[in-house]
Amino acid sequence: MRTNACLRLLLEGLHGLQGALAQLGSGLAMRSGTLEEALPALIQQLLQLNQQLQQAGEHAGQHGQVATATIGHVELLFHEEPLPQSAELEAKVEVAFREAAEQLGLSCGVQRFWGLTLYHPDDLPYAAYQQAVAGVWLALSITSVAAVPVN
Repeated sequence: MRTNACLRLLLEGLHGLQGALAQLGSGLAMRSGTLEEALPALIQQLLQLNQQLQQAGEHAGQHGQVATATIGHVELLFHEEPLPQSAELEAKVEVAFREAAEQLGLSCGVQRFWGLTLYHPDDLPYAAYQQAVAGVWLALSITSVAAVPVN
């Protein structure tokens, strides 16, 4: 099906991006599942990576190099969407993120920003936009989900 091919293309692109970022010393974490499962897992992965970097930094510090700092704060940044359904999802993401950070004893912050158009969000014709998006979502049918690539 076309939807499966698009999903496969997206996942392959993300896997390629993950490899390219790894070559630059960075990374891309991907998760599937509910917000309640995925966000704590991502934050936990970040903490584990930080511990590894700190241990490597301490080892390097024995050789005259500077050690890394520990994580005590996490930040979630994302583009705002104009539709009410998106605002509801964004609110759920924010709550799940704050709860996950609190469970791990971290302070956190959430920053939303607009970056989808050159127009101010208040100047967009939401009714027309909402009808167009609703039509697209009604036409989509996902029959199966491909596995998330692993490192």
